[in-house]
Amino acid sequence: MMVDAKTIDSDPSADNDMDGLINSMDNCEDKANADQANEDTDALGDVCDPCPIARGPQADLDGDGDGVGDACDPTPGSMNRLVVFEGFNAPPASNPSLLPTQASWSYANGKATVVNPGANVIAAMTWPQMPSARGDMVVSAFTINSFSPQTPFGAGVVQFMSASAGTGVVCWVARESFGDGLEMFQRGVSGSQVTFSYPIQPGLPTAAAMIRDSTMFQCSDSQAHTVTNTYSLTGSQFGIFDIGVGATFEYVMIVTRL
Repeated sequence: MMVDAKTIDSDPSADNDMDGLINSMDNCEDKANADQANEDTDALGDVCDPCPIARGPQADLDGDGDGVGDACDPTPGSMNRLVVFEGFNAPPASNPSLLPTQASWSYANGKATVVNPGANVIAAMTWPQMPSARGDMVVSAFTINSFSPQTPFGAGVVQFMSASAGTGVVCWVARESFGDGLEMFQRGVSGSQVTFSYPIQPGLPTAAAMIRDSTMFQCSDSQAHTVTNTYSLTGSQFGIFDIGVGATFEYVMIVTRL
């Protein structure tokens, strides 16, 4: 017997995506998500939400029709795509590169936690992407749980040239020898730092977002502090970054230009 879409939609027991949840109880009825993960607690689960980190009637609107909700779109009017979203309800199924080791990270209550990796030791979770000369964004919300006695230390997001080499551009909330605050810099390049100074303390939830448009980089935090600079670097590994602190990350999202 042939069953059309209208028949399926009107069937109270229908389960379009066959994830074990009937459509009326499923927050993504056409994409399988048995865990019903929903970072922003709106009507849409993470796997079908065009902006999984922001709720409200405007957040999921898609003015340029690229599939990325307006509140998550780094360059409205240009074609972008959301390539990675991890809400850490379980170990990432998307197989990121993990530093120092996979065992350094733990997952519970929708969060990923890394213990203090040690002075000047990188902890990172990054995903490979095709380098684009036009633009991209990586954003994460996190809490720094404990400070290292030695600077520099902090947490945020990164675009690595390669995860193993540890070279790239970092946007983080950190403490350096010259002070605290939001900072963006190119690792290994003296004088590349740009900062917005303010006191930081353990236990304070925050976020870091880095947007690149060609060679122009913008770094911002959840308090709307922003710094910008120009770097002639295109990363191929995007993700979250930590030096010398214990930190808990709530999510990571990566958007790239088509």
